[in-house]
Amino acid sequence: MAGTTVRTPSLLRVGFANIAKIEQNAAGLTVMDRLARKRRLEIKWAYLTNTQMGTIASNVTSPFFSVSYYDPETSAAKTITCRVENFETGMQRYAGSAAVGWQDVKLELIEQ
Repeated sequence: MAGTTVRTPSLLRVGFANIAKIEQNAAGLTVMDRLARKRRLEIKWAYLTNTQMGTIASNVTSPFFSVSYYDPETSAAKTITCRVENFETGMQRYAGSAAVGWQDVKLELIEQ
């Protein structure tokens, strides 16, 4: 992310979203102008330490940033410019009274 290596995710899903203008014409038919086809990445980590979480959180604050991943469509490494669509985390984990990490972290990105 933005030139920073992060922990390998537990899950990476690559999807595609059509950005389109959809309308109904006078004949009642649906017509669509496909404006673009954008990649959507769903990235999950089962557990991250506080440091790993801080690295990820600080690198996704800009409106747009680059992410490199292995793309199944091209069967090669790919870098895209994207934005955060959703960023969620589960419970913070503790060892005694010290916070040590986060579980079930999910990041959803969409290509610019």
